[in-house]
Amino acid sequence: MSSTRGATTDTTTLGDPERRRVVDHVRVMSLTWCGEDARLVTAAPSPAVAEQIRPFLPAREVMDYAGSRHTPGDYYSHTDDELLRYESWNECRWLRILDFDPHITYLVAQPLTIEGFDIEGTLTATPDIYAETRDGERLVIDPHVSELDMLDPKDAIRAARRARLVGATCEYLGWTYYPVETPPQPLAANTDFLADFARDIGYDPVRPTILQAAHRATTLSDLWKQLGMTLGNHPLVPSCTYHLLWTHELTFDRNERLSTQTIVRSTSDH
Repeated sequence: MSSTRGATTDTTTLGDPERRRVVDHVRVMSLTWCGEDARLVTAAPSPAVAEQIRPFLPAREVMDYAGSRHTPGDYYSHTDDELLRYESWNECRWLRILDFDPHITYLVAQPLTIEGFDIEGTLTATPDIYAETRDGERLVIDPHVSELDMLDPKDAIRAARRARLVGATCEYLGWTYYPVETPPQPLAANTDFLADFARDIGYDPVRPTILQAAHRATTLSDLWKQLGMTLGNHPLVPSCTYHLLWTHELTFDRNERLSTQTIVRSTSDH
């Protein structure tokens, strides 16, 4: 890939190969992102840009208007203590899952705009989510692949090429690109539920007792019965338990639907 003429990508297939086989190269020409000084920066892809780029604020505004087929809104990120603007409910659910993931340390929505072209002309793409992990990995998550099946063949091809444009950019920058569909169940349902208990509303009176009681693996039902003997019918016990599941101070199998029979255990000694 040239550092002066842009990044290229190989051909690929997205979706039904009979309908939407993408047989053309796409080329990345420029990247625009908002830095920590809240100014938009536009630059051609280069090794220097790959080192310096770190999205800080959205690169574009998500519009909310009558008749839109999207459902925009704002998600409060507990990872960054920031409001993140999303464009669709599917995107919001992925933000929650990433916010819940203990390995994620940084989140930005609409992180950068990519300009490029293919044989049919100009391509512009703004991926939905940028994330960083504790290990220093940089991720781009684009929850739009499932929409290809709702488009006519021509529009689906263009959407697939925009996805390839994002993929080529991430490959050049050394980031990992995840074009995703609907979040997997029951992880999404668990995350949606626990997000309501993410904020600490004053759990200190019961937190240590719950963690001590869960030093051995136990079901939620048995845990609450045990706590009933020490704390009585304390109104904060259930919500604090769910809060500790969100903060990962209590562990459980996130890929099994949360219920009173879910087995939980404290992650540290108390």
